[in-house]
Amino acid sequence: MRFVLAALALASVVLLPAREAIACGGFFCSQSPVDQQAELILFSVEPGVGTTMVVQIGYAGGDADFTWVLPLGAVPDPASLEVFPQLALTSLAANTGPIFYPPEDCWYWGVDADAGGGPPPSAPGENGEVTVDLRLEVGPYDVAVVESESSAALVEWLTTNGYRITSPMEPYIQTYTEEGMKFLALKLLPDADVSQIAPLKLTLPGDAPMVPIRLTALAAEPEMGILVTILGDQRYEPANWPALSINDAEIAYDPWNVWGGNGTNWTSLVARKVDEAGGQGFVTEFAGSSEPFLELVRNSPVGDETQEAAQQALLDVLDGQPYMTRLYTRLSAEEMRTDPMFRRSTGGDVAREHNLSRVVDGVDMCPTTGEQPPVEPCDFTTCGAGGLCRQTADGDTGCACLAQATARATVGSNGSAAVVCQDARMSFVNPGDVDNITGGIIPDPCLTASCGPNGRCIAVNLTTTCSCDQGFIAVSDGQGGLTCEVPTDGVPSDFYQRTLPEPARPGRTLLTPPPPRAPGLFCACAETDGRAPLGAIAVLAVLGLTPALRRRALRAGAVLTVLAVAFVGGCAAGGPEPTVQIGTGESAFEALTEGQDVPLNLGVQGGYHVWMSLRATALDPDKVWLEVRTELNGEQADALAITAMAEDDDEHDACVLVGWPVIMADPMAADGQLLGLSVTVTDEDGMSADAAVSVRPHLPQLNG
Repeated sequence: MRFVLAALALASVVLLPAREAIACGGFFCSQSPVDQQAELILFSVEPGVGTTMVVQIGYAGGDADFTWVLPLGAVPDPASLEVFPQLALTSLAANTGPIFYPPEDCWYWGVDADAGGGPPPSAPGENGEVTVDLRLEVGPYDVAVVESESSAALVEWLTTNGYRITSPMEPYIQTYTEEGMKFLALKLLPDADVSQIAPLKLTLPGDAPMVPIRLTALAAEPEMGILVTILGDQRYEPANWPALSINDAEIAYDPWNVWGGNGTNWTSLVARKVDEAGGQGFVTEFAGSSEPFLELVRNSPVGDETQEAAQQALLDVLDGQPYMTRLYTRLSAEEMRTDPMFRRSTGGDVAREHNLSRVVDGVDMCPTTGEQPPVEPCDFTTCGAGGLCRQTADGDTGCACLAQATARATVGSNGSAAVVCQDARMSFVNPGDVDNITGGIIPDPCLTASCGPNGRCIAVNLTTTCSCDQGFIAVSDGQGGLTCEVPTDGVPSDFYQRTLPEPARPGRTLLTPPPPRAPGLFCACAETDGRAPLGAIAVLAVLGLTPALRRRALRAGAVLTVLAVAFVGGCAAGGPEPTVQIGTGESAFEALTEGQDVPLNLGVQGGYHVWMSLRATALDPDKVWLEVRTELNGEQADALAITAMAEDDDEHDACVLVGWPVIMADPMAADGQLLGLSVTVTDEDGMSADAAVSVRPHLPQLNG
């Protein structure tokens, strides 16, 4: 389930040649957006009456899982609750965004929904410790406005009444409850589905707009754009966050790509300004009269009932509101520490128009001989506060991330594949957690994902992310995956000395991953046969999988896994018959007896595993192939075997492989059952040994 304050909203960038606008046929035509992924909120402030809020609701999931919770300072007017046409909200944003004018002396710039009714609202009533201020139907929604002095009572009421509240939400609900806030909660009516989800409109008392963004941190996309439009009788500005500005001379652009609507680095500049300001701040993109937009809406042709409904909705909110302020920011979850509030401003108008400079950072952006000016791709890339942009030899951009951050494949502001470094501590739903609705244990999505040989997968809010080895950058494959690759320009070592600020409410503690292991870090084998070990671990093949999955998973049991590993120790070739023994142990080999109870351990990144180890003798240490199979009660088990490290075992004249986690895809099913483990080890000379053992894994006792 995902719940965010808003979802897909369109802002705009209109690139015009030498002050000549290109007509698109009306207010509801398609405009080129500046941030296709921005979260969109509209306020209309009427002194003495209240503040009307229109908020877009983003959700991806099943009908039954949908719940949307919005903290409020007061009970909304029940008559004001209605759905708002999606087209009206996106069209307003698409026609009010920044306009960029290129230099005039550059030759190449020449150009040849229905309002929801439902039953009357129920009267406010007491329900134990919870006061139900409103309960009514609005469009596809079952709406409740509740309050209490006890956050536990609120959570119990919401859960009992079918509003899905997850454990990570509870601390935020407690904080807002202690601040005296009320909660508006939505779920879908029994006969509604997610296709009917639409923006919600409501009116609150007061004239100080506020966005309750702290709760959004639970499901925020990294570097999420937030666009706030305020209609009123004068300009508005941030009250408790910095007001930021961008000089036109700072704006870089691609002179050959401006007509696509995303040829500037505006969104990246906003993100960097916010990061430089400590992670909070808004840029005012426009402040001025709303009359031109009102006239454009009024005079625009409409071609169908959807456009007609959008036109009427916009006329209703624009009429009588002479001034418009548009504010934009880009934030990641760790930066959502306080709720931004807005106040009246004595500042003057802010124009939408920006005059691009011919020379940016000493580079003449106007081609005079038809050649491509040197555009720096990293100028158009946002890696986040915990990231650093670099390029590969193939020209792909990627991000190196700090130790507390992991790389996330996402969608950039222009709708294309992107990479952002996000604070991995802001993970609130993790593999191994107990689903408080189903009671099952949440599986690890990293079981079927790979970051390549130079990184590891870490699940953050059940999304796969990559922690690349130092010196490597995460690069998008354009299909939602990442690989850790070598950049052409090295990542400065002092970059990794930086740390992200401590988040106000982290979801988990993330252990710093170990540095990449060089061959010299593996223990050496006794050179009894005159041959030195490889001293490395390499995956050779995964049999029985499609080519794509071969790159992404090592599954034991469901398929046969083959690994090439360097066992080390006194295991000379040509000696006695080789042997292998399966044991347990995270840091040292511990012998196992048949049917022995072993714990299922919760991993750092989530997921449950059994620690296993191997001890081998009389095998060539240069290269050993290890075949792993797992069974659960006689049936093939879905598990992931990961090799770890090799050590000498001089006492037994053997080599050992210790700290080998067998990750269970379904730990609940494995709890207390008979888990069979079998291996075949074959060396480069064809010598082999087999071993098998059965154990009973047990989950730890869960509190509560």
